[in-house]
Amino acid sequence: MPRSEAHAPYNFIGLPNKIIPGQDHLEFDRYQANSGTIKVQLRTETSFFTRGNKSSFYNLNGTHTIPGSTLRGMVRSLVEILSYSQISKVNSQKRLRYRRVVDRIYRERVSDQQGIIKALSGYLKREGSGNFSFYHSKNIIGSSNESLQYCRINGNKNKSHLFYEISRTELNKNKVHFYKIYFNPGPLKFHNHNRGRVKLKYSLIKEYSKSPKDGLDQKGTLIITGWMPGKHMQWVIGEKSENKDVLSKNDISNILNDKDYKFQKHIWNQSKKPEGVPCFCLKEGNEIIAISHTPYMRIPYEKTVGDHINYENQTEVSLRDISSAIFGMTDASIAGKVYFEDLRLVNKPTNENLELLKILGSPKPTSYLHYLETNENGKSEDYNGNTKIRGFKQYWHQNDSKYSERTFEYSYSALERHFKQRKKNFQEFLKKYKLQDSNRGKIVLRVDPNMLKDLDGIFFQDKSINEKEEKKYSPTQNAPAHVIGPGNTFEGRIRYDNMTDEELGALLFALVLPENMRHKLGMGKPLGMGTVKIKVEQLIEIKREERYKKLFDVDGKPSLGKCICDEDRVSKFKKAFEEYLKNHGISTPLWGPTADQRMRQLKAMLTWEPEKMKSDSWHSRVSYMHLDDFKAKKVLPDPEEVKKYL
Repeated sequence: MPRSEAHAPYNFIGLPNKIIPGQDHLEFDRYQANSGTIKVQLRTETSFFTRGNKSSFYNLNGTHTIPGSTLRGMVRSLVEILSYSQISKVNSQKRLRYRRVVDRIYRERVSDQQGIIKALSGYLKREGSGNFSFYHSKNIIGSSNESLQYCRINGNKNKSHLFYEISRTELNKNKVHFYKIYFNPGPLKFHNHNRGRVKLKYSLIKEYSKSPKDGLDQKGTLIITGWMPGKHMQWVIGEKSENKDVLSKNDISNILNDKDYKFQKHIWNQSKKPEGVPCFCLKEGNEIIAISHTPYMRIPYEKTVGDHINYENQTEVSLRDISSAIFGMTDASIAGKVYFEDLRLVNKPTNENLELLKILGSPKPTSYLHYLETNENGKSEDYNGNTKIRGFKQYWHQNDSKYSERTFEYSYSALERHFKQRKKNFQEFLKKYKLQDSNRGKIVLRVDPNMLKDLDGIFFQDKSINEKEEKKYSPTQNAPAHVIGPGNTFEGRIRYDNMTDEELGALLFALVLPENMRHKLGMGKPLGMGTVKIKVEQLIEIKREERYKKLFDVDGKPSLGKCICDEDRVSKFKKAFEEYLKNHGISTPLWGPTADQRMRQLKAMLTWEPEKMKSDSWHSRVSYMHLDDFKAKKVLPDPEEVKKYL
């Protein structure tokens, strides 16, 4: 793949230009269309896991089980794509947040033309149940008697500096620390940052102390926001004043919406303290849009996610498309017509192993190079631009042999401390697995299922993390997983009521894929897990008239009015769905050579070629990028382009 292109274990099926409207709604006061049961069989093609209690596979009454809700979510996503319906699992009103100091629009919103920040410095304080006030800080008197909201400290100039002592011995990188200090500010002037690309105006403090000292006349709070490579500047604000702004409910909502900001919880917890928590707040008009420990904070984009979802017939289409007609809509009080039961394992679990899965993060839609289309010139735009979202997210099929971690390099002293905290015998563990301290104070763990049992509840250090850092994972993320291998078979049922031929055809189209295609389901999809083959074993229709015409069948059993459909009947429903799309201008057959770009994209992502997908070259094209790779601003290519390299 060209170096100019990004890569990821996922890609997107584009949004339709037009939404295909659903059919007239059939009321549930009487049966007018198709009702029945679909018996499905699911066979795992790769390793598979759905979490139950901690590391266990989800289990009901002693049987490995796939929850019906898991299958429902996957099928609904495919129905939305196949039926040219609106994308559902998107918060259209959400404004994503970003922090990009070199971006012109960002700088204009957080600082003025003189390079002075617009954010107000102060202290956030909780006052009563659900009430918050922002107390402005007292002005700092500059060296030329000017009033300053803040000053800065450069901790990189002198290794013996007090800042160096604080940041290296007292600072926990995952928390914010505050210190009352005495200082005198330097002159207010411009300073170059980001290799001269950004000029900021502030006063630099050269001397300060944590205790009173002659010549240091002013008092304030030093805010240390954590360690990262190359970071050396920190903020100082004045003491708390009695001048305050009471936060409105809208202000609080704006701030709490930034759930991705790791210090947000810390701010709210610290606001309970008598003096409150030192911070900065940014106002636009009379509204507080963000609060942070630094003035260069994460701010919301001017446009919502919904502003990047556009259909040509958006104003003409009612709330009901084909997908919402099948699965229902809570907003419009439309009941669903389909009900997914749990799938139960029919055999004893085979190839079940205790594995330590690689750690996966949450989706990052703020990565606009992946989640937004390019503009008409092929250039990338962020959420302040006019491009559309990429569409429906799907995961690539791949070889799953790399889904687990088997070798970890861990700090000897940290591992010993974890054992001690959990009252486990560390020396016995070392002796059992013939482990010893290396010259660098590290210990190499080659994990097997037995070792995982002994390490259950112990936190691991990912080997890709900088040695100076110690990353602690939550027990849920870190817990070993009972993963089952290929060849396991699950069976379950899907019940449907009052569905038209076209709607039932859409459901069957999503379930019954061509022979060379597979579904993705369960956990670990970015790692290659979760490739499954779904087969419709039986389509059983309920014939209402037949059910009530007679009490018993010819064999003396109660008449249920059920009819098992043959393949021709299944094909009839699928053809009815394709014909409905064709009448609305969609090229058919959907899997044929004349299909439109969206269907070709979906075909590329669902196609299963296990032998080719074992190659390292394919793995490199469907794996996550390293953090450094994002600096090159690479754009995620179209699924068809990616598949050319298989």
